[in-house]
Amino acid sequence: EHLLTYMENKDLELENSSSNTALCLAATAGNVKMVKIMAEKNRALVAITDSEGMTPLYKAALYGNYEVVKYLYENLGGNNWAPQHHSRLLLQCVENNMFGKHM
Repeated sequence: EHLLTYMENKDLELENSSSNTALCLAATAGNVKMVKIMAEKNRALVAITDSEGMTPLYKAALYGNYEVVKYLYENLGGNNWAPQHHSRLLLQCVENNMFGKHM
């Protein structure tokens, strides 16, 4: 967390060999605190996809990280997505039982 204060926005956009940003890795791991800090520092991160075209929001849903999904969707939205992205995210949330038990 402290290191992020020294980083510029472009530093957060750096990708590893699998084209994952630090935000994508935090979302995959379910680290909602780091997701919030990074996404608020650089909102462009939420649109950066990995080598398979997956966004941090989708990867959070894929790994069943409800709190990360909730934060990213509610605060950073998906209003500019193509319809297939919405349906893909919805399907992943249903497959991971994110509806009902968290509402």
